[in-house]
Amino acid sequence: MKLFLKCIFIIGLLFDVQLQAQNIDSLTIKAMSNASEDRLKALGALGDYYFYKSPSKSDSLYRMALKLSRELENEKETCKLLSYIGMSFNETSEADSILYYQNKSLDIALKIQDSSYIASAYGNIGNAYVIKEQYDIAIAFYNKALVIFEAQKNERLQAITLATFARIYMNLEEYQQAIIYSEKAKTIFQKLEAFHPYTSATINIGICHQRLDHFEEARLFLEEGKQKAETHNFKRLLRVATLQLGNIYFEHDKHYGKAKELYLQTEALAHTFNDAEGVARANLKLGNIASIQNRYNAAIDYFKTSAQNYKNIGANNSYLGALSNLIDALKAANRTEEALTYYDELVVLKDSIYNEKSELKSLELLTEFDVAQKDKELEIQDLKLEQQALEIEKQRNTKLFFLVFSGLLLILLYFVWRSNTFKKLNQHHKIKSKRYELEQRLLRSQMNPHFIFNALNSIQSYVSENNTMDSEIYLSRFSHLMRQILEHSQQEFILIKDDLNALESYLNLEQLRFEERFEYTFDTNGIDESMVMIPPMLLQPFVENAILHGLEPKPSEGKVSIIISIKKTIQKGSGYGVLVCEITDNGIGRIAAAKKETSPNREHVSLALKLTQERLASYSETTNEKYHIRIDDLYESQVASGTKVNIEMPYTQDLI
Repeated sequence: MKLFLKCIFIIGLLFDVQLQAQNIDSLTIKAMSNASEDRLKALGALGDYYFYKSPSKSDSLYRMALKLSRELENEKETCKLLSYIGMSFNETSEADSILYYQNKSLDIALKIQDSSYIASAYGNIGNAYVIKEQYDIAIAFYNKALVIFEAQKNERLQAITLATFARIYMNLEEYQQAIIYSEKAKTIFQKLEAFHPYTSATINIGICHQRLDHFEEARLFLEEGKQKAETHNFKRLLRVATLQLGNIYFEHDKHYGKAKELYLQTEALAHTFNDAEGVARANLKLGNIASIQNRYNAAIDYFKTSAQNYKNIGANNSYLGALSNLIDALKAANRTEEALTYYDELVVLKDSIYNEKSELKSLELLTEFDVAQKDKELEIQDLKLEQQALEIEKQRNTKLFFLVFSGLLLILLYFVWRSNTFKKLNQHHKIKSKRYELEQRLLRSQMNPHFIFNALNSIQSYVSENNTMDSEIYLSRFSHLMRQILEHSQQEFILIKDDLNALESYLNLEQLRFEERFEYTFDTNGIDESMVMIPPMLLQPFVENAILHGLEPKPSEGKVSIIISIKKTIQKGSGYGVLVCEITDNGIGRIAAAKKETSPNREHVSLALKLTQERLASYSETTNEKYHIRIDDLYESQVASGTKVNIEMPYTQDLI
C-alpha cells in the first residue's frame, strides 16, 4: 500500500483556526472590505475553514489571498498561503504541484527564519516524494521536519508524527506496530478534538486489522471512520473507508454485489475532488469483480481506466499491476492483438522500475533516531545520503557490467546460431543432392533392358506376323509409358492419380505381352487422388517383381492387388504424412522363384529394391518419420500362394 500523507505537519497550524458557523458571515464581509490587511486575514481564515469541507472553494480563497499578500509584500502570509495551496494538491496526488508550491514556501520560510513553516515545507515535500514512490528522498525531508518538531515540544505535531510513523509501518507491512502508533496518535487527536486526523487514524487502524485478517475488528473501525468522515464531510477519508469496506466484502465475504456497490461509491467520491488515485483503485477492484464473473469486456474497460489514472499520477508499481490485469482480461476475451500492444508497454515499465526497498531503509532510519542526539541528526542524515549515493553508484556500475556481459553473450549466441544454421543448410543440401542422385539412378534402372528387349521383341513379332494393329497399339502404349516416366522423373512429388496412371500403363503393356494371363486391381480407400502427392515410381519395381517372378511362371490366371491407405495424417506444423501401400500377388512365391537359377530380372530387382530403400531413408532424414519396406510370403495349407509387399512412404498435399 502506497503511503498517502495528506496535510501532514501543517495541520498543527490549522488547529488554531476554530471558526464557528455564526462568524462565517462576518469573515465574508471582511473579505470584501477595502482594508487590505483585514481582507487578507479574512480570506486566509475562510480558506482554512473550507480546507477539508470544500477543497475547491478553499483553493480559490487561498489564491485570492496570495495575490493580495504579494501586493502587500507580506512575506510571512505569502509563505503560509504557498504552503497551504501546495498542501491542497495532496488531496489529488499531484506531486509536481506540491513540490512547486512547497519549495517556494520553503525559500521564504528560510529567509524569514520561521521554523514552523520550514518544518511544514519539509514534511509536505516529503509527501510529494512519497506520491512519486521515491521513499529515500521522502525520508530525508521527514527527518529534517522531525528535528524541528521535537525541539518545539508541540503536542499536536507529535501526534501527527506518530500518525506519520504509523503510516510508514503500514507501508512496511508491520501492521501490529502501526496499530500501536495509530492508537497513541488517535488518543491525542481525540483530546485535542482534531476530527480529521482522528478519523484518519481510526481508518488506518481498521486497515491494519484488515491486513492481519482480523476482519470483524477491521469492519468496526472502518465503519466508525466512515461515519465520522460523512459527518464532517471529509471526502477523501470517506473515499478511503468506503474502498476498504468494499475490499472486506470482496476478499473475505465474497459478497461481490455489496463490494461492487461500495467501489462505485468510491469512484463517485474520487471524481468529486479529482482524486486520480481513488478512481484508479476503484476501477481496479471493479475490474477484478468483472473478471471473476467472466464479464471480460467490462473488466477491460475498468482496467484501462485504472491503468491510465495510475500512469497520470506516476504510480509506476500500481500502473504495472493494472496493466497486468488488463492484459489477462484481453487474453480471456480473445483480444490477443490488443493484449500484445499493452504487453510491450508492460515490459518497458518493468525494466524502468527500480525498487531500493525504501520502506525498509525508512524503518532503519527511524530506529536509529535517538532523542538524546537530535542535534546531530542532520549530520547523520548527510552521511547516510552520501552512503546511499555510493551504493547507487555501485549498483550503476554493476548494472553496466551486466549490460556489457549480456551484449557479449548475445553476440556469441548469434554466431553459434548462425553456425548451426549454415551447418543444417549444408546438411539439407547434401541430403537433397543425394536424393536426386538416387532418383536418377532409380530412373535408369526402372525400365530395365530385359523389359525394353521384351517390348521390342513383341512389337517385332507383331510386325513379322503382319499384325499391324496389335503392333501399333503396343508401340503406342509403350511410348506413352516412357513419356510418363520421363515427365515424372523431373518432380520430387507427383499426384497419386498420376503415379497410378503410369503404373496402369505399365500393367496394360505387360497384359498385352502375357496375353491377358493376369488381372490387376487398385484400391485407394477414399483418398483424394487429386490432392495427395507421393514420390514418383516407388511402386513400379515391386509390381514388376510380382509379375515377372510371381505370375509369369504360374500356369493359371494371376492376380495383382495394389491397396493404398493413410497411416498418419499430416500434423500441424509438418508438411508430411505417412501412406501404407500393399502390393499382393497370387504367384509362386519367393522360394520357388529363387530356385530359378537364371532369373532374367533378378539383378535389376535387387538393385531397384536397394535404391528404393535408400530413397526412403533419405526421406526419413528430411521429414523425421520412419519409412520401411516389409515383404511377406503367403501360404494356403502350407503351400506358397503368393507374396505381399508392405511399403510405408511419405506423402504431402497439393495446396494450390
